[in-house]
Amino acid sequence: MRSAIKIHDAVMRRTLRSIGGYEVKTEGDAFMVCFQDTIAALLWCFTVQLQLLEADWPAGILETEEGREIQKENKIIYRGLSVRMGIHLGTPVYERNPITKRMDYFGPVVNKASRICNAADGGQICISSDVIAALREMPGVLGEDKTRPGSNMLGVKSHSLNRDIQQLKRLGFHIVELGEHRLKGLETPEMLSLVFPKQLAGRMELEKNEASPIIASLTVTPQTNVTETSFRRASSSTTPFTRPINRKIDASLVASLSSITARLECLTTGHLANSSRATALFQYSQALHKRVEEAASDEEMIVLIENFVARIEVFNNNAVSSLYLKKVGRFANVLEKLGEAIDLDPSHILRALQIYSEVEGLVEKPNGLL
Repeated sequence: MRSAIKIHDAVMRRTLRSIGGYEVKTEGDAFMVCFQDTIAALLWCFTVQLQLLEADWPAGILETEEGREIQKENKIIYRGLSVRMGIHLGTPVYERNPITKRMDYFGPVVNKASRICNAADGGQICISSDVIAALREMPGVLGEDKTRPGSNMLGVKSHSLNRDIQQLKRLGFHIVELGEHRLKGLETPEMLSLVFPKQLAGRMELEKNEASPIIASLTVTPQTNVTETSFRRASSSTTPFTRPINRKIDASLVASLSSITARLECLTTGHLANSSRATALFQYSQALHKRVEEAASDEEMIVLIENFVARIEVFNNNAVSSLYLKKVGRFANVLEKLGEAIDLDPSHILRALQIYSEVEGLVEKPNGLL
């Protein structure tokens, strides 16, 4: 793994020098990098993802299930270590490090970029809504180029920016909206999207069809700010590739509540544990447990909890009545008719008959019957 990390670092730094960016710092195997504009940050992400596929990985990495080569339509989409990336746009807090004499960036913008990176899986590039908005403001990036021939793109005289935009167009890319996600430590949900270079579009289809154990997760966090600075972070992991579920509610407790609800329903409806109705109910409950523990989000589990609590309240209200009717048995209809005839609650009639029977010594006092 040490040799693989060295290869990874070499690809990151070589590409950084080529495109033009600033390596703020590294934390373990994580990189934080800044750029002058959003286009450069996006181009760096795409180039790193593509060059990692061509890196000379050790045989020990390529022979593992996590690092093996995976192709789709005769194109390599995974090979060796994978890198997850996150891009965000904002104005960070900055100061010069008194020890290293290098510029350092921190604050809410940097924290948000890190959370966006953590929302991605190995081989994915996750971007914020601010990045999407910045790309839309650039003519020709997210649509047809409506600039007139001979006009200077974006009204900017920067040759490097125009060059990066042209390179980005040649690569081509796809954007997949993930929707709003709650990021750790942030109150407001963030609209996240995944972006893939056209050459790696097969990753989108693969991730839809299977949760494949591809790639040890190397993490990269790019981030771009309004003064046009972008950051990246990378960290390695040998765990198989799976799609993480960020949730705070314990799924096992929700599954237990589901079991209790099913058992109470069988009890109050009179279905025995070995009856067909009860068997079907418990089979459904087991399927629900699996779904909850594997894929349910916090929002889905809250809806389930509310449903279970409402059902339990209904069972509680009906349980006494159900047990009362079971105790009275076939005399329930007689008591009901008698109660209607004399306009009196049948339970009062039943109580009067019990008292009379006890006084006369005709029957013993029923256990548990009021």
